[in-house]
Amino acid sequence: MKVMHIVEATATGTLSMVVLLANGQVEAGHSVEVVYSLRPESPTDISILFRPEVSLNIVNLRGPINKLTGFARVRRLLLGSAPDAVFMHSSFAGFIGRVAAFGVLKETKFYYIPHCISFMRADISGLKKWIFVLLEMIASLKKSEFLACSESERNKIENYIRFRNCRLIENAVDFSDAFDWKEPMSGATQTVVTVGHIREQKGPREFARIAARARDTGMNISFLWIGDGDATFRDELEAEGVTVTGWMSRPNVIEQLKRANIYLSTSHWEGMPVAMIEAIGVSLPIVASKCDGNVDVVDHGRTGLLFDVVEEAGEALLSLIKNPMFARKLASAAWIDSKRRFNRERYLAEFSQLVQPTAHPKFSNENMLDRPQLDGALTRSLENDE
Repeated sequence: MKVMHIVEATATGTLSMVVLLANGQVEAGHSVEVVYSLRPESPTDISILFRPEVSLNIVNLRGPINKLTGFARVRRLLLGSAPDAVFMHSSFAGFIGRVAAFGVLKETKFYYIPHCISFMRADISGLKKWIFVLLEMIASLKKSEFLACSESERNKIENYIRFRNCRLIENAVDFSDAFDWKEPMSGATQTVVTVGHIREQKGPREFARIAARARDTGMNISFLWIGDGDATFRDELEAEGVTVTGWMSRPNVIEQLKRANIYLSTSHWEGMPVAMIEAIGVSLPIVASKCDGNVDVVDHGRTGLLFDVVEEAGEALLSLIKNPMFARKLASAAWIDSKRRFNRERYLAEFSQLVQPTAHPKFSNENMLDRPQLDGALTRSLENDE
């Protein structure tokens, strides 16, 4: 089968999912092409993330002119490749991919994966939100299936785009040996970390305010933001003592997460945060804002703590620092759940079933622990704490 991926948001969690899926499809024997555009935050070594068999094709979609001319270039690539299945990642790629395919490739299956669809944004006016909805409706005139990465996103899509199917396929992480359970880091200083693009969506002002409140407690707590972005927000973070690392490679991000004590998300909205799942994978307890996407990952009080306002976030952080046994129980429950729910095999099996009703045997959940086994493992883990 010939598969094409179109991705404009070639960075962070979206890129992680494209890499995981494209590489998995190559392993399953498919011919895979990735058409992508670079962003300032895109890794400089994108090619090494993909298996050598993946064909990479750059299309510049930065700036208004390139976005407009991009329709013709993507259309030419689609017609030249004539793929059996097309996966479009992020809102703009979903728009340009579907519009570019109007009237052609009627036998090709089109799948749109927004990775947090545009009208989920909490920083836009009602008018702008409805403009985004209208654009989605126009693009949806091309027959395609929506693939939501979280229940929150699926609910939003089904509320507004009712004439297209929407299926839920939750995000996943490649749990290698790097994600084995580890005991919590000890030391005089507790490190609170987050990962992401410094922009309004991620709540940098709230992160800075939480850091300031923690400093006022007199406790040894350091705050680390892995990523980069808006210069004004970065200045505000650093003014409150937050260390901003800039962009890092995924292996380096994982190493930084391993050295931390707590993962804090102050996001205003998410699709389904991959960085948080990776933090769970290295055994970090989670404190997260109660927003779309976050609530789909964290079960409050069992696999992490959710908050509405920064005062609650500060209290949650202090409760975990003062009660390491409680922090470990939350982290352990989340870690065990993640192995079942967010594993690579489940993710690839669901996509394989999507494009081919008989799934490739390589991607099967038959060897994964079932729920009773996981519950037993969790019970044994918690009993060891008592």
